[in-house]
This record gives sequence, structure tokens and C-alpha cells, in this order.
Amino acid sequence: MMATSKISDADLLTLLEISSKADAKELAEIEKLVAGIQPSNVEPKLTREEKMQAASDKARKRRVLASQDIGLPPLEFCNPERRKRSDADLEYHLKEFYPETFNLAFSDDHQRIIKKIQQTIEEGGQAAIALMRGAGKSSILLRAVLWAVLTGRRRFVCLVAASDGSAHKLMKTLKKIILTNSKLQADYAAELHCLISLGGQSNSCKGQHCEGKKTGVVWEAKQISSGHIDGVETSEFVISTVSLMGDVRGQQYVTTSGATIRPDCVLLDDPQTKASAKSKPGTRDRLEICNGDVLKMAGGQKNMAAFCACTIIRKNDLADMLVSREHSPYWRGEKVPCVKQFPNDDAMALWAEFQEQYEAELDIDAPHKGSKQFVIDNYKAMHEGSSMFWDANYDRKAEVSALHKAMIERAKDIDSFNAELQLEPTSDRPESSDLFILNAEEIARRISPYKRHEMPNEADVITAFIDVGHEFLAYAVMGFSMSGKGYLIDRAAFPDQQTEYFSKKSLNRNIEDLYGQISIEDGVCRAMEELVADLVTREYRRGDSDTVHSIDKIGFDIAAPVTTRALRSWALFSPYRSVLVPMRGHGKRTGQFKSKGNGRLRRTRGIDVGMVSPPDGERGLRELSVKTNEWKTRVAEGLCLPETDAKAILLWNDSPSTHQMVGEHWESEIPQYRETADGNKYIQWVASTSGGQIDNEYLDCMVGCSALASTLGVWGHQPKSNVGQSDTTKKKKQDYYGVSPLKC
Repeated sequence: MMATSKISDADLLTLLEISSKADAKELAEIEKLVAGIQPSNVEPKLTREEKMQAASDKARKRRVLASQDIGLPPLEFCNPERRKRSDADLEYHLKEFYPETFNLAFSDDHQRIIKKIQQTIEEGGQAAIALMRGAGKSSILLRAVLWAVLTGRRRFVCLVAASDGSAHKLMKTLKKIILTNSKLQADYAAELHCLISLGGQSNSCKGQHCEGKKTGVVWEAKQISSGHIDGVETSEFVISTVSLMGDVRGQQYVTTSGATIRPDCVLLDDPQTKASAKSKPGTRDRLEICNGDVLKMAGGQKNMAAFCACTIIRKNDLADMLVSREHSPYWRGEKVPCVKQFPNDDAMALWAEFQEQYEAELDIDAPHKGSKQFVIDNYKAMHEGSSMFWDANYDRKAEVSALHKAMIERAKDIDSFNAELQLEPTSDRPESSDLFILNAEEIARRISPYKRHEMPNEADVITAFIDVGHEFLAYAVMGFSMSGKGYLIDRAAFPDQQTEYFSKKSLNRNIEDLYGQISIEDGVCRAMEELVADLVTREYRRGDSDTVHSIDKIGFDIAAPVTTRALRSWALFSPYRSVLVPMRGHGKRTGQFKSKGNGRLRRTRGIDVGMVSPPDGERGLRELSVKTNEWKTRVAEGLCLPETDAKAILLWNDSPSTHQMVGEHWESEIPQYRETADGNKYIQWVASTSGGQIDNEYLDCMVGCSALASTLGVWGHQPKSNVGQSDTTKKKKQDYYGVSPLKC
């Protein structure tokens, strides 16, 4: 008997033939089966609910399809005369379409710079602009490049910022202008219709069409494209964003017509950070990218129009170089200070009286009515001979003139006034380094989200280093990721000084206070034994995790005067010798480093390090010889890199005052280039001040921790050198994760 409810015509005839010979019981079963058979070509009946659902789905699809049809642009709202003037004159466009942004009259310098921007957009070239804080350089340039694509002068604008976050903010500002500026939407409806119709919803891009044809509009976090509507005469434009140190190369876009376009206009908006401004190699790298990768974006097919809105942070930083006509003549730099010409000597004497009165009012929390009236009464005399960048830029309620406003800022903070308004930053330290400018306050603010003694989530290795002194031991503990990101998770002294800030001359307790009148060697060794016993038992956890981490290796300075032999013997017989690594710094250049130790220097895992045996006749652990100049440079660079960089160095989460001592120790030395007789250059770190005792223990501790971490694989695999090999015989590969075997 067939079990299926659907049979063919041939099977049905066979079934009928069988039924003629079947008995009554079999016939009843056949009739029951036939009653349930539905012809194969008949659609199954739908229930009322299924029919309603199908109709609803079709209606919804029709509604969605209809809603995605944006129709033709509403050109009837355009003001032809306003549009014509806007297309021809950038200054008119800025004042007419952005009255709330540019609510003050432009200065003569503003007008001259805006004309220069328009000329550069039309003819190509570069223009670097540094104006006082609040003068509107970024606002002008951002709206100018939007005007460039709306008027068809440029098709692909790339916005470049110092970081991804800053680039994202630029794009958000641009999107907000497009979605909220009613005059722009009316007069440039044809160019912006596809973008405006999205309503800020990026998920609507794929289905958007006009009379059945896709527009190809793009509304992404890092890129927008205006799309195209058949029959509407516009140039499809693109605006993208990228960070300067990101993927600047390879910027291109395929239009709806199939053409590939590349950036023909770029805006660099504050392309440096405070950290990069302090690093001369970092400044050189960014300058090379600006002059190389950025200016070559157009691919040689069209003359690039490049702009830079920059803020000078330090002398000779990236911004200072770009606006310097001497250093970067092709950028045609504009550097206009707030006060172009200070008043004459008699006027400045009156301003000195004003400052005294202003500060006296501050001391007694009085309003500044008296000092303001003083300026009013002596207005002509106090302004004699002065020239301002922007005469209209002052608060009409609190100030009398732009010069009055500037002099108030000068009275508050002369350094900030020079940097922010006069574009001539001053420094409290001489700029005598060829590489890094390290500032104690800025280092002290480089904090991570992790508490003291907490194991950072990214860290894989923990090392400690002890800087040995006759009166006390300074030590630091650092965690490292394998890529080289470092975290200072603890630092202190033994004996404990009961304070975060101290100096050699202001110790609360020393080793002699702890152990009494004993020899220097015995005191240092007893202190080392007690401190190391404490360090090896310390536990470090990741947040609330139950997993316990301990210090992998503890390095110490074996080259301390007087105590070298005693420390060598102590380490050899210490119960903690498996984690101990005697270390000595070698400050000379590479060739001398390789010849050190009469051939005893042996290769080991790590960067700019090597193992050396104790001197002949002495027993002890093999010692790690470290190129201190190279390692100081590497750690200093980590202290200058942005906090998010893979090789940055951060301090535990605490107030800056806690880390002030570490910052000051890093100010104690500066790197300088030195040149050998044969013309080779190398880096040497020297004292930043002449004479006297300089405290730099925590500089040495952080350098020691970092060099020791490299022997544990931090900073990745490094090719091993042939230093100290006695022959070229191929030997079995062997990795050293810490110190080499003991030599007794």
C-alpha cells in the first residue's frame, strides 16, 4: 500500500485497477487514502491569518521601497543670487551661511588669509596657518573645504588629524553642518539632497534610490559621499578622515559612474600631540608624512590643495616648522600673533600699573571695575603704537578693547599668553637636547587605569630593578606586554622613607640607621637580603582575579662603588639567586660595547644587552651588561609616546604629585648626538645641569626594568648577535629567558 498522500496520475490508475480485486476491508482503506490525495499541481489552501500576513509583508515592502525613493532635489527653495555670490566668494559664503560661527567682523588678516585659502583651493598648493587660540582657523578651513566640494572646485577632501579620535570629531562636526544648516540645504540642495535624505541614518544608504535607480550615497564614520541622481548636474564628491599616523596611503573612491578618484584636497587639523611635540624624532617622522604621504595623495593627476591649521606647542615642533618660511617655504606659512605690535614704553608703563591694580582686585575678590575704569580713563595713552590681529575680539561687557583682553591674559599667565596668543612658546628648561624634551609635570600625569601593585591586563612579564646606594636602595617594579608597553606598578626606597618625594640630601632613614655602625659592604648586603626577600614574596593580581603573579626577575646594580665584590658574593650564595640578575651599565658606543671584557661578553636573549662572566679569580653569577644610552633613549621615547601606543610607558593611577619625583629624575639627564672621528653618530645621555649631585635613581630603575624585560622576550624576537662567539661552528639553538648558568 502506498503511504504518500501525493501520487502521480499513473499511480492513481494502478491503484484503481487494484481496487477492483480488493475485498471490502482493503477497499475501505483505498477509499480513505484517495480521499486525502491532493493533485500535485494544486496550490495548498492558505488560512485567513496566512493570507493577511502575506498581504502585510507585501504592503510593508512597498512602503519601504517608496520611502527609499527620495525623489528629485527641491530646487525651488534656492536663492539664486545668494548661491551665485557664494560660489564666487569664500568670505561671503562664510559670513552668509555661518553667521552664528562668524558673528564678529573679520580682521584685515582674516580677509587676507581667506583670500589665500580660496586661491589655494582653485589653483592648488599648500598653506599652513597658525593663529592665536580662538581666532577661528579650524572653523574657517573646515567650512572652506566643504565649500570647495559643494562648488565643484574639488571632488575628494581628506581630513587628517593627530589621532583617530580627533579625526572622528572633525567628521562629526561636518555631518552636523550638513544636517542642520538650512541655508546650505536650500542653496545646495542638488549637491546635498542624497545626504540630507538619510537623516543621519547610515543603514539607509544601501536602499536609497531616485525613481528606481540607486544613488550610491555613503554615510559612514570615516567617509561620506554625496551620491548621484540622474538628470541632476552635480559633481559627486567624497570626504574622508584619517589619523596622520594611521593609513594615510591608499585613499581612493569609486564613483557611481565607475571612475576612481583620489584626494585632491587635504586639511591637516592640529596634526601633532603634546607628546609628539616633545620628541624631535617624532616631529621629523610627522613632517616626513606631511610632506610625503599626505601631499602625494592626489597621485600626480591633479595639483593638490593642502591646508594645515596648526597650534605651536614648542619651539621647532611640527607646527613651528610648517609655518616657518625658512624651513618649509612651500607651505607658505601664516603666523599672526594676537598682539602684532605692543604699545610704546610709556603705554607699557601704564599697563604695568593696570596689572598691579588687576592683581590687587584678585587678592580681595573684588570686581574689576576699578582696573577697567583705569583703561577707559587712559585709553588713548595705553593704546599708543599698538597693533592687534583682531580688534573686534573682546567682551564688550568686561573689556574695553582687544588689547585690554590680551593684557588681562598676559597678567594671568605670561607663559600661556606667549604660547596660546603670541605663538612664541617659552620653556622653563633650555632646549639643549637633539632628541627628547622631557618634562616632569607631563611625565607625572601619564597615568594608567591600574592601581598601585595591580597587575595590568596587558602585562605578561614583571621585572624589578634595585639601584644600589651606600645610604639607601631605590627600587622599581614594572609590568610589560610582549609588544613593549610598560607600566610602573610600584617604586619606593629601602629603608622606607614614609613619603613619596625625597632626595639624597633629605633621607628620613638610611642603612646605618637601620643596622647601626657596620661596614658599608655588610650594610648594603643585609639591606639587599631583606629587600629581595620581601620582593620575591609580593603578589600582584589583575583586578579582582584570584590569579597571583610574582616578579619574574630582579636586577640590581653590580657596579656600585665599594660594594661590587661583596654584592657579587652575596648574590652567588643567596637563596633567591634563581631570580637575581647582576647588571652593569655600559655607556659607550656599540663598537666598544662589543669588545668589552676581553672576549667574555656572550650573546643572550634581549636587546642591546650581553652576558659577561665575573673577572678572573672571582666567583659569581654571570652579569648582564646593558647599553645604557640605547635603553635610556628607548624608555624616554616610551614616556613621550601617546598613552594608547603599543610601546608607551605609563605610571600607576595616582595623583601627579605622587609621580613628581619620577618625572624630575627623568629631567636630570638629556640625550645628545655625538660623532666619532670617522663620522658615525651615536646617542649619549648627559647631565642636564653642571656640577652638584643629581638624583636619577628612578630613571636608572626604569631603564634597568626595561632592559631586563627584554631578556624575557619583551619587544618580540630579536636576532642574536655574534658577540663573543669563539668559533663559527653551528650549535644547537638555545634560548635564554633569564640569566645564563652560574660560573663558579
